[in-house]
Amino acid sequence: MSHSQQRTSDDGGRRGALVISLDFELHWGVYDHCPADSPYRANLLGARRAIPRLLDLFEEFGVAATWATVGFLFAESRDELLQFAPERRPSYRNEALNPYAAEIGHSEADDPLHFAPSLIAEIRRRPFQEIGCHTFAHYYCLESGGGIGAFRADIESAVRLARRRDVHLTSLVFPRNQITAEALAVLPSLGFKAYRGGEQGWMYNVRPGSRNRLHRRVGRFLDQYGASISRLVDWEELDDDSKLSNVRGSLFLRPFLPSQPALNAFRFSRIARCMRQAAATGRLFHLWWHPHNFGSNTELNLAELRRLLMVFAECRNRFGFRSISMAGAASAAHGGPHPLETAFSSTMAGVPSLT
Repeated sequence: MSHSQQRTSDDGGRRGALVISLDFELHWGVYDHCPADSPYRANLLGARRAIPRLLDLFEEFGVAATWATVGFLFAESRDELLQFAPERRPSYRNEALNPYAAEIGHSEADDPLHFAPSLIAEIRRRPFQEIGCHTFAHYYCLESGGGIGAFRADIESAVRLARRRDVHLTSLVFPRNQITAEALAVLPSLGFKAYRGGEQGWMYNVRPGSRNRLHRRVGRFLDQYGASISRLVDWEELDDDSKLSNVRGSLFLRPFLPSQPALNAFRFSRIARCMRQAAATGRLFHLWWHPHNFGSNTELNLAELRRLLMVFAECRNRFGFRSISMAGAASAAHGGPHPLETAFSSTMAGVPSLT
């Protein structure tokens, strides 16, 4: 019996798996600190060019991904966005966080930073891709002036607009990982089965308004590049709640730094090590990032991702390592079908490997 066969029989079919999620938000994710005409505009526009290239890579390697999408991006026009906007909205004490005050265009044609129905359609067209939810209006659960009633109304709007596009949302990523027990309690009644919990460690403990606090930023930076411990997810963690699985994040994929080859090497080796550990021990490794992280140095970032997916292919061939969306992970954790299993035999034949 091979190593991968032994692992499968020992864990009841719960082999190790790579989970990828992307926070798809364009300008809605940074509007409070990056004006639409700021230098970061180039990254946001670059994300639109990077997304089809990411999809090409995922398709080439047979990789699933969950695209946690801000609901505003589904709208085909400003009128449609306002039509689906909830009547009950947050009243953040920090007015810069209010997305409803943003000046936006009429549609994707004249405002590619705030509308993206064509990109959503492209994601849906590709195999193994899940459209998830990043709330309707990039909702901040921990900021003063929110409230659980406004949060529920926000998610209801996201669900309704997605359904207009024939998308059924079952996975959610909280903006800036601001998670509360009250918000989690709302999700099952609205059809959600999975969410991405925050990474482990003091530097990832989210506080209101804490995005730019220096000590946390330094701690995250050092952890992402230099820490030796892995952040793998045990399948049992997804079983803790029968209604809503926490598909906890493992690592954020920081963008490639052309001027820092040593840091790039640390980052790559750590992610590759985590992936191999997950494959060998039958656990999950959840890698996440934003498409706009690939909006500059796009070719270098894509080349690095290709190298990582080659490691995934090696792990798949050696251990039966899988690629799985957040929804697929939640389903598998509770004994449901894995959506890629029937497609592997025909899709994987031509995928390259390091072995």
